[in-house]
Amino acid sequence: MNEATFKLEDELYGRFRDLVQTQSGLYFPDKKRRELELALSKALADAPGGISGAEGYYRYLATAVTPTARQEVARFINRLTIRETHLFRDSAQFDALAMEVLPALIAEKREVAAKAGTSPQLRLWSAGCSTGEEAYSLAILLRELLPDIARWHICILATDINEDLLARARQAIYPNWSFRESRAQTLRPRYFRPHHNGGRDSYQLCEEMRQMVTFAHHNLAVADYPAVHNNTTSMDLILCRNVTIYFAPETTRQIVGRFHQSLVEGGWLVVGHSEPSATTYSTFAGHIIQGTLLYQKQNDRGKIPFEPAKASTPEWTL
Repeated sequence: MNEATFKLEDELYGRFRDLVQTQSGLYFPDKKRRELELALSKALADAPGGISGAEGYYRYLATAVTPTARQEVARFINRLTIRETHLFRDSAQFDALAMEVLPALIAEKREVAAKAGTSPQLRLWSAGCSTGEEAYSLAILLRELLPDIARWHICILATDINEDLLARARQAIYPNWSFRESRAQTLRPRYFRPHHNGGRDSYQLCEEMRQMVTFAHHNLAVADYPAVHNNTTSMDLILCRNVTIYFAPETTRQIVGRFHQSLVEGGWLVVGHSEPSATTYSTFAGHIIQGTLLYQKQNDRGKIPFEPAKASTPEWTL
């Protein structure tokens, strides 16, 4: 099948678009039609035997009743959710986290724990984590910022709808291209070991750092959070970058609303620069930090003042 020339008839494109949205919440309007068509052409190239053409494949997915058919639905959805990412992607946002947001959270948590006579804790969520680079970047930042990290109770939850990507994330093996940010290059010798993978040079994150992150399957479009059973409550920080661009506007508003509920008072939400307009985040207070816009959960009285922690600049900050 020639992927370059593969096209769907309008009526069949609409049916596949609606099927994908029903099954996953992902929305492929006309401006993203080509992405859906390319994924479909690849899926058809190795579809189960006996399926003839796009029409037959649609019928097979739409009436999926056997375990094999349901697995095929998941496989097709997986082809639509492969997102490019790399370690410390968007350096301005990670500068804001490393130099101001996380130090401020750490100082606050230390104070609360000291008064209560307990160990301090932090809860972070990488929503739509893809192959894990974002979640591991958070783990590395915390390791750098917390000389007494052994005293802390830290949860880094990383979720995605794509099981194939989650399996790769758990391995934490990345090629040179994943280290193209300066901060990643500086920190690589400290946390990664060479790994020869299929004849190309790669690096694997050390086991101690991999254990800091819990990976789990989760569909953001399903209204099952915040909830204790999937560990999505009482979050101090949520990163969901370049994910909601794949959802319809109303679905995105619902997701942002659930994020708001998942965060503690004063908690932070970090989204991608290509996410919807700020009106979507009207229940949050916007802060420009290190030249980038981040959102903080407001209390009922309005905006929560943000006081950056007075901390020395880590030697690896670039």
